[in-house]
Amino acid sequence: MTEQERNTAFKAKLAELVVIVKELHGLAKLCFPHENPYIRSRFGTSGDIYTEIKEVCRYFGVDF
Repeated sequence: MTEQERNTAFKAKLAELVVIVKELHGLAKLCFPHENPYIRSRFGTSGDIYTEIKEVCRYFGVDF
């Protein structure tokens, strides 16, 4: 597998991951009285996983 083929395959999988991360982000934005803070700290608007995925998408030119 060449570097170009690998990057193309990575971009395709990254686009699939974006769909899932957006769904998780939507769930993390919901507030409940006894919520789990882990969900918001990871997938909320300033969550570390959400922020990292956005940065990777920006680097590879994948729409987020």
